[in-house]
Formats: sequence, C-alpha cells, structure tokens
Amino acid sequence: MAAIAAILLISGGLDALQTAPLIAALPFTILIFMIIFAFVKMIRKEPLPPTDPNKGFEIKARKVKVSRGRERFFRGYGSAHVQSHFLFFR
Repeated sequence: MAAIAAILLISGGLDALQTAPLIAALPFTILIFMIIFAFVKMIRKEPLPPTDPNKGFEIKARKVKVSRGRERFFRGYGSAHVQSHFLFFR
C-alpha cells in the first residue's frame, strides 16, 4: 500500500493520490445504489396487513415468563399478526 502511495505521489503528485480512492470507490457506490433500488422495490411489493378503519387500536395483555420463573404482564399493541413477529416475547 505504501508503495502504491509513493508511486502516485511521484507520478502525479497529491492530486493523483486524492483521485485514486475516488476512482476505486465508484464501483462500490454503483453497487450500493443498486441495492437501495432493489430494497425499495421489494418494500413496495410487500403486501400490507388488512386494516379496519372502524376498529380502534386495541391493547392486549398477556402473561409472559421472564427470568427465574417469574411472570409479568406484557401489553402488546396492535394485532396478533404484528405480535407474532416479536418472537422474543414468547
């Protein structure tokens, strides 16, 4: 790495040394933009759970075992579909 930096300093000066990382990073920048585009496309295709506009936001309480066998009440917000994604509460 030091040899490459020395060659760039000798051949093109400080401008060449500053331009080399920008040129090396360009393919990764394009790759990151492609990943962002694919992620946004995937999120738009994902279906939303059906919601009932006449139904309010309900709170459900249930017992959950915590460390050393004690039990606590957990207030889960939203529907059972949303709560099923939080497996660490079970």
